[in-house]
Amino acid sequence: MSTRSFENLYALAPQPTRLPDGREGLLFALPLGKDGRWPLIALDDIAFFARHQLDHWNDWGGRTLRIAAEALTDDQIAAAFERTTGVPSAYQAVDLDDFSRSLPGIGHDLAAMFAFFQDRDLLSRDRDLPALHPELATFSDWLTTTGWDGTAAG
Repeated sequence: MSTRSFENLYALAPQPTRLPDGREGLLFALPLGKDGRWPLIALDDIAFFARHQLDHWNDWGGRTLRIAAEALTDDQIAAAFERTTGVPSAYQAVDLDDFSRSLPGIGHDLAAMFAFFQDRDLLSRDRDLPALHPELATFSDWLTTTGWDGTAAG
């Protein structure tokens, strides 16, 4: 399996600030570029698919199951967060090099990941993931379930 989880947002939490429209809120600053999409899934759903592969090892041995609940654009992340939490939110584009320098030690690797996402739509279209897992959580579902308010994990 390969993917990124919604829980990654704990480390890349939005910052409280005055938004471009004048409201006080949270600003998501990620280097997704113009058309990039970030494929995301809840950790609980990753566990479901890991168990599925183990339970069906004859079918999955040595194969990769690409999973994502959603592949969201920058604006979709901010919009879903605001719609679900009620907290005003917006997105600000960040240059890959600036992003890399802002996170010493891990920024280079994360910037490479986002550069990859800028060029590819990684939402799996080769299998019906909701048929395998009918309770697959969307980003809004995950926000509701976890109650995440946009603060960084400590």
